[in-house]
Amino acid sequence: MFSFLLYQSGQTAQHNASATATAQTQAHNNATATVLARQNATATAFASTNLTATAVVTSHFPPFTTLSFYDPLNTSSNSNWSSSTPCQASSNGYQVSIAQVNTFEYCSYLPGTFGEFAYQATMNIQQGDCGGLIFRYVDSKNLFLFEVCQNGSYNLNALVNNQWSYLYTNNHPSAAIQKGLNKQNVLAITVQGDTVNMYVNGQKIDTGTDQDLTSSKFSTGSISLEADDVSNPTTVMYTDALVWTQ
Repeated sequence: MFSFLLYQSGQTAQHNASATATAQTQAHNNATATVLARQNATATAFASTNLTATAVVTSHFPPFTTLSFYDPLNTSSNSNWSSSTPCQASSNGYQVSIAQVNTFEYCSYLPGTFGEFAYQATMNIQQGDCGGLIFRYVDSKNLFLFEVCQNGSYNLNALVNNQWSYLYTNNHPSAAIQKGLNKQNVLAITVQGDTVNMYVNGQKIDTGTDQDLTSSKFSTGSISLEADDVSNPTTVMYTDALVWTQ
């Protein structure tokens, strides 16, 4: 019995040493696994960020696939856009506001002008009526506007020599538009020749043509973001403005 106990005692010591070694190995392996997991998590997050960034800047509007600019429209990029009381950048986006009834306000991208291109921005109407994308802006009396309203309607408007014309006499409804305040809608247009294609949330909703777009006056123009007080003070927040060219 005694020798058996001695044998067991020796085995226990061996087992304890083995268990200690195993535990140390497992601890090392666990630590290594933890480090690898963290590295993998970091790599996954980095890859995810890159994929997200790539998805944001990838054009879905051929032949306009060359990124001309991407602006997240926050405080770090506000120097590219008008800065005034109606046009204010914040960490949440670029705010355009108007309080005067039946009046619209626009805030312009300052660095350059564009001819044939695709133009996109994400819009959130926080209060009021409508917002939209202004393009081929020559001056305050000559511009084009794709406007989308929180009641789920839209229109394509042209101001030529201070005279307005419209694709529709009354705004046209679209199921692609998310209705209501504080709803995100991604607006986009393509302009090629006399043709304007209109998109909301990745869906093509309409096409309009205007011969003035082919005139020398409107061969190029600047772009802006708009707020329209149809009958209520309006504040619109924009993020992620992009332009693609050929």
